[in-house]
Amino acid sequence: MRDSAHPWESRIAAIISCNTSLRERIAQPCYWKLRFGACETLKRVSVFLATTDNDGDFLLQDSDSRYGGTSRDRVIAEHELDGAYIMNAAFGGHHESDMVKSFEHIFQDTEALASTG
Repeated sequence: MRDSAHPWESRIAAIISCNTSLRERIAQPCYWKLRFGACETLKRVSVFLATTDNDGDFLLQDSDSRYGGTSRDRVIAEHELDGAYIMNAAFGGHHESDMVKSFEHIFQDTEALASTG
């Protein structure tokens, strides 16, 4: 975030990791969230994931499947990241949660983050 009145006084509010397919890449944004959390000057930086979810990892399946119908990647994202945003026509409605949302929510959420200073 940059204050136009004080251009040299700015801060990083969020990092957005963008991936089309996770294929074991869920660990990358989680690693940075963990590392930022260990640093006093960076622990307020939010880490988000934006993905097209080509593999369907964030779609909720029937409850008889592993993790109660939730994929391992989604469980990790919901518990370790500050949010995940999915740009996929099959995603939405009952697939959404407080932490995993349709991509259009990223604009509202990052704007709210910027306004909290």
